[in-house]
Amino acid sequence: MLNKSLITKAHSLILDSLVELYTKGKLPHALLFYGPSGIGKYDSALYLAQKLLAHPFKTALDHPDCLIIKPDSSQNVYSIDQIRQMQEMVVTRPYEAKARIFILDKAERMTFQAANAFLKLLEEPPEDNYFILISDKGFKLLPTISSRVQKIAFFPIPKELFESYLEEYKINLGPFLFLADGAFGKAETVFKYKTYLESLAKLLPYSYRQEWVSYRALFEQMEGDETFEFLEFLPLLEQLLTDYAFYSLTLKPPQYPWEGPKSSLNLTLSGLKDSFLTLNKGYSSHIKLSHCLDNFFKYINN
Repeated sequence: MLNKSLITKAHSLILDSLVELYTKGKLPHALLFYGPSGIGKYDSALYLAQKLLAHPFKTALDHPDCLIIKPDSSQNVYSIDQIRQMQEMVVTRPYEAKARIFILDKAERMTFQAANAFLKLLEEPPEDNYFILISDKGFKLLPTISSRVQKIAFFPIPKELFESYLEEYKINLGPFLFLADGAFGKAETVFKYKTYLESLAKLLPYSYRQEWVSYRALFEQMEGDETFEFLEFLPLLEQLLTDYAFYSLTLKPPQYPWEGPKSSLNLTLSGLKDSFLTLNKGYSSHIKLSHCLDNFFKYINN
C-alpha cells in the first residue's frame, strides 16, 4: 500500500497553493477536484481538510468537523435526503475547528433533485463551511453547479517523476508501467496483478488454438485466486490487448516490448471494444470467470 504522504507530495504544488489561499482568507468555499481515477484526488482532499482543520492530534477522518459523504449505497447516487442533512448542518457552528469541511466523493452521482438542492448551498455558502467535490467525470455535473465551484485539475504524474516516486516504495512495475497512466491507485492495481499480466503477455503472440492448454490453466488460476477481482483487472486487460492490437496492426509503436510471433487479433479496435462489453456482460450474468475468458480469447485470438 502506498504511503499517503507520497501522493500528497506528488500534488504538493496544488495543495500548498490552496492552503496558502486559506491562510489569506481567499480560499473559495467550493472546490472541484477532477481528473483520472486513482490519481490521488481523494487523499489530496483529506490532506487539505487536515490543513484547514489544523488539529495536531486528529486526522481529517477522525475530526468531527470533516464529513466524508458518498453516494447512497443502496442506489449508488446522492439522494436529496443526504443534501438536506448537509443543509441542516451548515447553519450550526463547527464543533472544534474554525471551519467545517464536506468532502463529496463521486460528486457527479447526484440525482437531479439532489443537485438542485446542493446548488442552493453553493449560491449562499455559509462563511465557515467548505465543500470539496471529487469526480472522475466532472463533465457530468450540472452546469449550474460546475459554474459555482473552483475547478482544480489533477493530471497524471510525468513518467520519470512517477517512476522515482514508485522506486521510493520499491514498487517495480517493469514494462507494465504504462498501464498505471501516472496514477498511484492504478499503480497499486498493476502491481497486484503483475504476475498475471506477465503470463498473459507471453501468451498473446500465440493464438488460442496453439496454446489453449496454457491459456486455460491461466484462467483457472485467476478463478481460484481469492484476491482476484475481475472488474478491477478488466481495465488493465483492455489496455494490454489494445496495445497488442496496435502492435499487430503496426499502427503505432507499442508501449509493451512484445516478443514472439506477431499474431494478429481477429478484430478491429472497435470490435475489440465491443468484445469487452460482451465479456463484462457474461461475467455479470454469473458465468464462471474461466469460461468467460476462455470464450473471449477463443474468439479474438484464434
